[in-house]
Amino acid sequence: MYCEKCKGKVVDGVCIKCGKIKDGDKIEEKNIDKFEDLKLFNKDFDSINRNKKQYLPFIFGPIYISYRGHFFTGTILVLVDYLLFYFIVLNNILNIFSSVIMIYLYIFIDRLLWATFSNPICILLDKIKIKQIKNKYKENYKYELKVYKHRKIYSVLTVLIYIILILIFIKIKRIQNGVI
Repeated sequence: MYCEKCKGKVVDGVCIKCGKIKDGDKIEEKNIDKFEDLKLFNKDFDSINRNKKQYLPFIFGPIYISYRGHFFTGTILVLVDYLLFYFIVLNNILNIFSSVIMIYLYIFIDRLLWATFSNPICILLDKIKIKQIKNKYKENYKYELKVYKHRKIYSVLTVLIYIILILIFIKIKRIQNGVI
């Protein structure tokens, strides 16, 4: 048997070419978006998922994670980043020339890694937060995802913590060197 509309083959009363059913209806595919929750939760999800604007994590490093609404994780990563910088670069100064090259090389590699991995980290953290919201608001979680606000003040707080951390290390170094 062949379809009257498109002349395609009809199997079990349904055209395999156009989807027309024998009684006149048409089977339509539901367009299921597997990122629907992430898009509701984070309005910038498309640019994050496609790694657009990679210059932002390159410039800001771990502060970018706080900017994306993950204050605690961003703050911890700022501390880890600064401690790595301190122990890898500043503690191993052999002479002026090699230390300047080492500082620039470390900063470039560090920022390149942040530009590469910070967006997937943010998406992973968003998925965790969405799962928590789904568990808390079982009935109307989509509304809660839609009205959730990422607070950009987190990035300012992280910068303040970063500056305080640097000032503490400068003070400690000055005390160790006898310059108060």
